[in-house]
Amino acid sequence: MSNYRPVSLTSQICKLFEAIVKDNMVEFLETHKLISDTQHGFRKGRSCLSNLLACLEKVLRHIDEGCSRPIDVVAYF
Repeated sequence: MSNYRPVSLTSQICKLFEAIVKDNMVEFLETHKLISDTQHGFRKGRSCLSNLLACLEKVLRHIDEGCSRPIDVVAYF
């Protein structure tokens, strides 16, 4: 009972309206640069993997340039 999740019985009209609102909100946020370019989750063409690859690219560039400053990486689970 503590792990119970009720089934959502949302109508198709509500789902369609939700998709339209979401698409318009994302377009507005991206057009007006209100969402960071480093935000990868829940964006088209981006994923956790693309975020990881972008981070790896920055770390490797840092190493290739011979920077002596340390790099900190924090993992939160």
